[in-house]
Amino acid sequence: MRKHTIILLFFCLCLTVTACCQRERCPFPKGGATVELPGQSEVYHGVLPCASCPGIDTWLLLYKDGDGRYFRMVESYLEEKDAVFFSEGRVMEKGDSIIELEKGEATLRYQVCGNQLYLQGDVTATGSGREDPGSTDYTLYRMPAPLKQ
Repeated sequence: MRKHTIILLFFCLCLTVTACCQRERCPFPKGGATVELPGQSEVYHGVLPCASCPGIDTWLLLYKDGDGRYFRMVESYLEEKDAVFFSEGRVMEKGDSIIELEKGEATLRYQVCGNQLYLQGDVTATGSGREDPGSTDYTLYRMPAPLKQ
């Protein structure tokens, strides 16, 4: 039963992400091609707070490729039309429990705690991050890895 649940969750993730893709901006394969996660990858998901909508449905893929760690992020603003944003970039490790995602002009800082990432904020704007890094409102949860047969 657990195996079927994990496989179902993985397929739902793939369908959700590819359904949200806009043709010219989609970072994933087109034309029915399968989505292969890079080696040593982790997928995180959560709905983060938003001032103008019920929340931001956020999917984050962290992976190693050659000389470093990288990310791909899909952010979908709930109940907002055409408000799906894709970004990708480099992951910088700052000590044992802090990672920073270089996302265009912004640098997002996350605290790593087990299978969760706590968003501390845009350190480009503030220089430090949020005061309460452990708030569950700003948490991304690691999704179970798909089973290999």
